[in-house]
Amino acid sequence: MSKDDELVLCVPSEIIFQKGSWQGLKRDDLDYYIDLIKNNYQFRRRGDMENDPSFQQIIPHIVFSHGDKFFVYKYLPRAGEQRLVDTYQLGLGGHVNPIDDSSGDILQVGMMREWEEEVNYKGNLLEKKLVGLLN
Repeated sequence: MSKDDELVLCVPSEIIFQKGSWQGLKRDDLDYYIDLIKNNYQFRRRGDMENDPSFQQIIPHIVFSHGDKFFVYKYLPRAGEQRLVDTYQLGLGGHVNPIDDSSGDILQVGMMREWEEEVNYKGNLLEKKLVGLLN
């Protein structure tokens, strides 16, 4: 399957922005927005969503730190996201897929699946907290 045919979690923009749109990091009313996402998501074909402003793709992102050190990586030329090649990323993220809708918190399940696919980490993730929503 091509990445364009991947089904990704989206929310209609008119729903996510019903209180008004924002740019950057949103740190207030987070519970409201998480509930809005969980109650209004749908899976759509990624290729159709990449340039469709009527939907917002919901992509959990983990910023991982230990003490004063942070996990950063560089996209290499063989990476799937060619537009990101040679950029550095703080933390990691990925699309939520129908497989993540099996049990529990779909956003948490999707985020942890992405973590396990991308990072070989043998320790425990002790503290997880939502710090905001990024648009």
